[in-house]
Amino acid sequence: ALDRIHSWLLGRGEVEAGAVLERAAGPMKARDTAYEILVRTGRIASEADRFLVTAGIEARFPPTVAEAAERVAPFAGSARRMDYRGERAITIDDDDTTEVDDALTVRESGGELIVGVHIANVAAYVEKNDLLDVEAARRLSTIYLPASTVRMFPDRVSTDLASLMAGAARPAFTIEARFDSALNRIGFRAALSEIQVHERLSYDEADRRLAEGEPALSALARLAARLRADRAAVGAVVLRRPELKITVSNDAIHVKRIDPNSASRLLVTEMMIMANALAADLAVASAAPIIFRTQERRELPPGDAPENEVLAFERLRKTFKRSRLSLSPGPHSGLGLTAYTQMSSPIRRFTDLVTQRQISALIEGQPFPYDRDDLVRFLGAAETAEQEIRALEERASHYWLLEYLRRESMNQALSATVLDSGGAIELNDYYLRAKVSGGPFRAGETLQVAIESIDPGAQEVRFKRIG
Repeated sequence: ALDRIHSWLLGRGEVEAGAVLERAAGPMKARDTAYEILVRTGRIASEADRFLVTAGIEARFPPTVAEAAERVAPFAGSARRMDYRGERAITIDDDDTTEVDDALTVRESGGELIVGVHIANVAAYVEKNDLLDVEAARRLSTIYLPASTVRMFPDRVSTDLASLMAGAARPAFTIEARFDSALNRIGFRAALSEIQVHERLSYDEADRRLAEGEPALSALARLAARLRADRAAVGAVVLRRPELKITVSNDAIHVKRIDPNSASRLLVTEMMIMANALAADLAVASAAPIIFRTQERRELPPGDAPENEVLAFERLRKTFKRSRLSLSPGPHSGLGLTAYTQMSSPIRRFTDLVTQRQISALIEGQPFPYDRDDLVRFLGAAETAEQEIRALEERASHYWLLEYLRRESMNQALSATVLDSGGAIELNDYYLRAKVSGGPFRAGETLQVAIESIDPGAQEVRFKRIG
């Protein structure tokens, strides 16, 4: 019976076992109930990530795929690639990032600023339709949960051979853009390349160097500010609120506030947007078949924008349209671009690898690896997977945030902003939305609240007004 329950969770049939659980616990609780049964009986380890188990996701790679990864040969160099090893390439990432898929170079020459965005060239290691490729196409994306990570490729590829680690020669896909002294773009090119990262920086270290005025980083920051302003001028959404990064290690929960508006994070964001937009422009100009990302124009509600930042963001959030994948180029309103694709994360997003392969074929004058029918299949699967993975990541993060509050903040006063007169609030330190009792309420006011009831497993929390 336990084997049948486990097989049902992993999506390997056993419909009858699932039906029994759904009748006993209800459709919404059946998978959680199965997880509890398997943990209590020792069928799965108590430290197994409940969200992977209940979603039926197997983190381990099949033995044949793991063995194929171990057979992948290291990069041996290629005379046909542009050689950037002499340029000072840097990476800027979170401290715990191990899939390093982008690096930057910048130099001045003849009054021009020349910026290189170098993306890990996964296609140099993984061939279309080989064992690694088929498995990656099945997974479609790396999944990042607070307590675990499920990679799209085995570590041998994702965190070793393809990762742009400092001090190692690596194959790359490069977008190089040229700007005049007024930071107007005057040209760009795409090429397969070889780079060697000279230094890995954390965001905090990059921010420190920017504050000290390091020339190369400062030049990139000035360009990033210009690119952001240009996008904002045509309607791009540039308001970015702080985010929480939640990690769980040995049952200890760590909650870190991330400021997406720090100089280094804005710099990296704008360089990636630029590279992806230029790749899209190249594909459009050459009629190359790729997967574009589009977003319909937002309809702004009438009236003045609220002065309160929380309410301003809430008003803006309600105008967001979901971005979509398409084989036809179209505007991306949120980014303020006429065409956009994504090829900057090929280690952890399969459609980025597909796009990288298509544009690589274009610049090398080779036949495209994928026709439109192939891309249509990827497009549909990727959109579905994207939604499911985002929902899974949100559920897991919400659970661990509630568990953190249950452990650390019971009977404590917490600051919150009222979103509407019905008692919807947002915790100011945790960006958590919930309901509060003890009205009346006025949108925009700041309250002191305390936890009234909390159940992380049921994803439920309610607050009461205090003071």
